[in-house]
Amino acid sequence: MRGLVLSGGGARGAYEIGVYRALAEEGGLSFGVVTGTSVGALNAALIAQGDLDRAESLWRQITTETVLQLDAASLSALPPGEAVTTAVGFVSQYLQNGGVDTSPLKALLEDCIDEGRVRRSPTELGLVTVEYPTLKPCTLLCRDIPEGRLIDYLMASSSLFPALQRWEIDGKLYMDGGYYDNLPVELAGRCGADEIWAVDLHAPGVKRPGSLKRARVIDCYWDLGPVLDFSPRQARHNLAVGAQDGRKALGLRDGFAYTFARGEGDALLPLLRITRAELEALLGGLSPLTRIGLQRTVRTLFRPYSYRLRSYEDMALRCAEVAGELFSVPHTPTYTAAGFLRSLRGRRAVWARRKKRSLSQEAALRMAGELRNPLDIAKLGTVIPKEAIAAAFLYVLDRADQKR
Repeated sequence: MRGLVLSGGGARGAYEIGVYRALAEEGGLSFGVVTGTSVGALNAALIAQGDLDRAESLWRQITTETVLQLDAASLSALPPGEAVTTAVGFVSQYLQNGGVDTSPLKALLEDCIDEGRVRRSPTELGLVTVEYPTLKPCTLLCRDIPEGRLIDYLMASSSLFPALQRWEIDGKLYMDGGYYDNLPVELAGRCGADEIWAVDLHAPGVKRPGSLKRARVIDCYWDLGPVLDFSPRQARHNLAVGAQDGRKALGLRDGFAYTFARGEGDALLPLLRITRAELEALLGGLSPLTRIGLQRTVRTLFRPYSYRLRSYEDMALRCAEVAGELFSVPHTPTYTAAGFLRSLRGRRAVWARRKKRSLSQEAALRMAGELRNPLDIAKLGTVIPKEAIAAAFLYVLDRADQKR
């Protein structure tokens, strides 16, 4: 059986819906069990009841005010929609009430979630919450939850105390399941899932490293925003990058941090006018000490993707991404190799003309102009690996442009 596991992460949760849409609609994957913690549990309930369009629509329209009851004085203190405005409300209401009131979220769930449909679904729902003050973990399947209380247990799983108020059920207080297991892979396994896909929002909370070995984990390279800053703009971004990462996990797109059309990853190296033989000759000419320095640079920068770097083409693509990030190439589009290089050239030209640049941009531009060989960066890479890799890529790109 195939299982889907969704982590807690508050306002970042739109990313999970983006990933799921890609897995289900473009990958044709169905899941016998969906488990989640906190916002992951809320998304899991929407997925279990088969309401993906409703889930996406909800995220596209969500605001902090539709989820949390912030007092009017806090909200009027600063322009609406600002993350810092939300923070003022949290501090104010935590001091007064032991956390922000989440009753608007309950009203939203009552409008969106049909408990009967969830219970009748062929997809089993699982969630995690923690009893307070005993800190007793509660890992529950929908069938374990008394009739009519599903939304209460979803609220309990999402009560990020002390920022948010604890949730009371039958005289007992509960708080966010992230205090026990923010990515409940083990729960999916206990339900019989032997193929597990997990979406990790990298939010504060406990994760059980041993269980992650059982799962194929999808996560985002880019910033998904603060966990308690609900805004339609951030949600739209997170939905988009979630869908892109889902496609990459399925092998329908190329890329690591950025997204390329399928097959475009291998098209990059020829555009740089550098052959495998030239790369091998350059590597073969390095001294042992320089080679060690280069290896350290590559390991430092490519660590999150080391299991996927299988060829020179992969390495070239990741180097291009490093340069793209440094010069703020937009990360939401799907690129061709040629299109990405055009965007990188344009962004580099913009930053080169500006008087105010980041230290990283300044270092990369300066090094790129001083290199005589792209592997000279091995001398500096252990000190400033990202800038050195970007400089080496810019050097190769400039050389390719001169050959045209």
